[in-house]
Amino acid sequence: MVLDWQLRLRGISFAAARSFIARHHSHCGPPAAWRFGSSVLNGTTLIGVVMVGNPVARLLCGRGTLEVNRLCIRRDVPRALAWNAASMLYSWSAREVARRGWSHIVTYTRADENGTSPRAAGWTKEATVRGRGWHSARRRRSNRNGFIDKVRWGRTLHPTPRCAPADVPTCWHHHTPNPLFGVSQSAITAAALVDRS
Repeated sequence: MVLDWQLRLRGISFAAARSFIARHHSHCGPPAAWRFGSSVLNGTTLIGVVMVGNPVARLLCGRGTLEVNRLCIRRDVPRALAWNAASMLYSWSAREVARRGWSHIVTYTRADENGTSPRAAGWTKEATVRGRGWHSARRRRSNRNGFIDKVRWGRTLHPTPRCAPADVPTCWHHHTPNPLFGVSQSAITAAALVDRS
């Protein structure tokens, strides 16, 4: 472990982010999918990760919204060495979502958490969501965190041109996000071929 008190962002693979969350998240397992993510390091030590994906709430899907599905900061290092890491990842997520063309980002914290990090990153409280289980007649799921009320935080964004450079040079993708709302990659490629002829 090498720490230098200077936090910096770096891209991370889907597998590495999932592994980190499985090992360090206090109450949730890793998501099954993502659109993109990033990590924050102190020196050469990985301090935290963020995974951004589609909203879990169906009513938010298809409305230009993405969700920070998981954000995890290590609890086994002194707090001073990870100071500002969570708000740094929330800020990066909002900038990256806007850069990719979406207009809104949300995340959820437990109602018993104070929400300091999203608030510090410029997010606002949007709603309180009643805790419930995820089980259904067709599919059994874990309820480790289901019955706790949650607070939804959000931030309205101003999408930038999709050719703008990313502020994290190496960002790995498990699923390549579609920068054009609802347009398939094959349709984009076909349109480009038509334009050339």
